[in-house]
Amino acid sequence: MIPKIFIDTDLGNDCDDAGALAIAARSHAKGECEIIGISHCTSSPYGPRAAMAVNRFYGGPSLPIGVFEGKGFYYDPRHPGYDKKLSEAFPVDISPEAAPSYFRRVLSQQEDHSVTFVTIGPLNNLGAFLQSKGDGFSRLSGAELFNEKVCVWIAMAGSFAKDASPEFNLAADVPSSLLALREIRVKTVFSPFALGNEVITGERARPGSPVWLAYRLFNPKEGSRMSWDPITLDYAVHGLQKYYQEIGPGRIRLDEKGDSSFAKESGGNCYLLERACPVEELKEHIDSFWEE
Repeated sequence: MIPKIFIDTDLGNDCDDAGALAIAARSHAKGECEIIGISHCTSSPYGPRAAMAVNRFYGGPSLPIGVFEGKGFYYDPRHPGYDKKLSEAFPVDISPEAAPSYFRRVLSQQEDHSVTFVTIGPLNNLGAFLQSKGDGFSRLSGAELFNEKVCVWIAMAGSFAKDASPEFNLAADVPSSLLALREIRVKTVFSPFALGNEVITGERARPGSPVWLAYRLFNPKEGSRMSWDPITLDYAVHGLQKYYQEIGPGRIRLDEKGDSSFAKESGGNCYLLERACPVEELKEHIDSFWEE
């Protein structure tokens, strides 16, 4: 059975979200997965439109998009990100829905333990959803609904090396990150900062495509970027293959500063993703998604 993928992204903060969404959309078009939901988690008014533009260009489904309705969360109108120009270069119509309600509507329609839920940004949307109450979509709370419908939560998140700085996606909203680690009971796999940090991709994206434009707007000199989010979506859709391995089970812990740690524990539900092949082999694999 192909995975049912729900993606929560902060596209606009970094260009690798565009690469990740393209991998998911292209895989959807090939029948390798089914994208059932996409949401955007910053205050940028351009991010949701740009995310859906990438999704549609690479063959993803036409569907509504969940949006964060708060103000000032990693968006400064004086300095809009690359998502503004990306959304203008590839215009699409979108149907925005408030993220917590969107999560509830989409998940309530799925079979139990059938959804692969992927976060490639801060966890503010997820935190708000987990705290939501029963409504017309489901009598369950957000946390209960998540644990009933999701089979695995996959997150680009965490820095687990000794003396590493707090990783952005966890540290951007520590209360939501703590809530997610406390309330989510299903299998949890973190693709950590160090994994994507050593795999530089993007140079081979087809000229004129959304990924090509996003990477060159964000990093004009090299046109490339670390592969944090693309690796996360590749694993979410295609599994371990020959490129990755899971370390665990165990527990992931987070302190109030956003520092994360992992300890193996037989009864834990958490795993860390690690590279299982040479860096150049993984780089070739990720770059191949965007060449056509």
